[in-house]
Amino acid sequence: MKTMAHPGLHEDHAVAPAVTVARPAPAPAPDTSPPSTAPSTSDDAGLARAFVRGSVVGSVAVFVLLGGLTLAAGMGAAAALGVGAFTAFWGGPGFGGMMGAVLHYSRTEGM
Repeated sequence: MKTMAHPGLHEDHAVAPAVTVARPAPAPAPDTSPPSTAPSTSDDAGLARAFVRGSVVGSVAVFVLLGGLTLAAGMGAAAALGVGAFTAFWGGPGFGGMMGAVLHYSRTEGM
């Protein structure tokens, strides 16, 4: 039994028995094999596919929406097609691709 005055000593003033400490398991050896050059069919391929699909959907949606709004605002058909095409080219792929990739990521990662 340990005394309160000297918690490391027993009542007969002998040193407490040694404590054994378990050693941690050795770390696994690092993988030194060369990286695979096979085409990826994992989530990366699905992410790229979702980005492309989102880009196409975004371009079409922006073209229809802004072209239709321009036409409804009273501009001519050529001007409406020009505004729709311009915004679809510059805005559709960025927004649609971003949304497609985010939706894919949220579905696969379970966010």
